[in-house]
Amino acid sequence: MELTEKELLLLEEQLHLEQLMEEKCLAYAPQCEDPQLRMKLESLAGRHRVLQEQLSQAVTGELGKDS
Repeated sequence: MELTEKELLLLEEQLHLEQLMEEKCLAYAPQCEDPQLRMKLESLAGRHRVLQEQLSQAVTGELGKDS
């Protein structure tokens, strides 16, 4: 299924937001005194990394179809 230009732009925007969320989680985790909260933020950072990879593959795959 080919994506429209708008859909591709939305995927790229979501990719950027996932990167931002990972960065924020990784920035705030070391500041937490509560070990459970720190671990949760680190886990969330990992989840956002996985989502980035999935979105990146989707965007790259779609852009490769244009060739």
